[in-house]
Amino acid sequence: MLNKLLTLTLISSSLLLSSQVLAATCDDFTNVELRKLRSQDTLNLCQFKNKPLLIVNTASNCGFTGQFEDL
Repeated sequence: MLNKLLTLTLISSSLLLSSQVLAATCDDFTNVELRKLRSQDTLNLCQFKNKPLLIVNTASNCGFTGQFEDL
């Protein structure tokens, strides 16, 4: 009985640890760093894992850029 309990404990522990390792990794889609506009700073998308994220691509060097100043 003790052997079965020990085996079950070891299996449970290994499954728990492996799930934590998998949760800590990023998939290929979010494992990317993007440079912030007008800055040398980068932003890693992994920090937004499992969160909704809206990425909007706007023109940053055109005549209508002034419309975004208040944003």
